[in-house]
Amino acid sequence: KEKHVLKEISNMELVERLNQAGYLIDYAKVKGRNPNGNANRAHVAAELLEQGYVTSIREAFDTILSDNGGFYVPPARLPLIDVVRDLRNIGALPVLAHPLQELTEEELRELLPAAIEAGLAGMETMHSSYTPEVIALAGTIAEEFHLLPSGGSDFHGSVKPDISLGTGTGGLCIPLEIY
Repeated sequence: KEKHVLKEISNMELVERLNQAGYLIDYAKVKGRNPNGNANRAHVAAELLEQGYVTSIREAFDTILSDNGGFYVPPARLPLIDVVRDLRNIGALPVLAHPLQELTEEELRELLPAAIEAGLAGMETMHSSYTPEVIALAGTIAEEFHLLPSGGSDFHGSVKPDISLGTGTGGLCIPLEIY
């Protein structure tokens, strides 16, 4: 729940910064784009597209909503080890999502022993953003550390029309045994 609150605050601040810069975005409308009311940058991008500020969702991410665009500030994150412990305490099997998207191989290898000690059960080894080489590396690391392999297309519904549940860019198709 705390993660949702942190993301909500980040989203509200993003929309406020956009409004101050002249991009008139209604946050209630952004939240309404998702049936459960949880918004993310993709929903903001869809609103920017609908309002005519960009010509595609990709353009929104590449310009206005990019990490360097000045409007988006990632939400604060809870400490990984605490999250892993909390998930284990409620009976869940924690799986680290697309670690090689944000960490180098060395950083990941340094992080894993403490995460495993806290109860990490798996690691995403297949992801839409991964090249075949990164998929192979992630699989090797998961095997080395005795982690369950996982895969994800990063499906977010209609805001990512080029990605479907279980399949993604670059020919990604999550094998049945991963499910």
